[in-house]
Amino acid sequence: MQIANSLFNVVINSTLMKYGGDVAVSTIGIITSFQTILLMPITGIAQGQQPLISYNYGAHKMDRVKLTLKYAVAGATIIAMGGFLLIQLFPVWIIKMFNQENAVITLGTVAIRIWFMMLPLLGAQMMCANFFQAVGKIRQASFLNLLRQVILLIPLVLLLSHQWGLFGIFFAIPCADMLAFLLTMYAIFHEIRSLY
Repeated sequence: MQIANSLFNVVINSTLMKYGGDVAVSTIGIITSFQTILLMPITGIAQGQQPLISYNYGAHKMDRVKLTLKYAVAGATIIAMGGFLLIQLFPVWIIKMFNQENAVITLGTVAIRIWFMMLPLLGAQMMCANFFQAVGKIRQASFLNLLRQVILLIPLVLLLSHQWGLFGIFFAIPCADMLAFLLTMYAIFHEIRSLY
């Protein structure tokens, strides 16, 4: 995941420099910093659910496995919804916490709203992808975790930036989030149905 994150940063920074220059790089630096803060509690829930799911899965207590996943998804979704509302209602305030330049504030106010359009789905996607790690299905977990950050996102950034420039980069994020969510939901529903 760290290598994937580094690869994504290289691709997005070079693409941002090409289509938006220093202002775009600064703006996305702010947005990704805020994203890190926002995702910390969701990551905490994902790590907290893992031993509970692993233990109960090993003990063949599938009702507890499903209940733990349900509560984790609900908690992560509530946090994600709170973050989404904060971003949609106070984008200028968020950008100003990091930078006071008018050009960055103007671009950042638009970019942050686009970047986090699918944030309400992110909590569920992260919990369900982490579920596969908890039950020992490392291949599926790795694929679903890399899906959002590398497999979908990097090609979408390159493709959409070529089509629509700077705003194509911004829209690549919610597109990747939506596709990753749909594929993860398909995988988790199939997996949950197969639990005995």
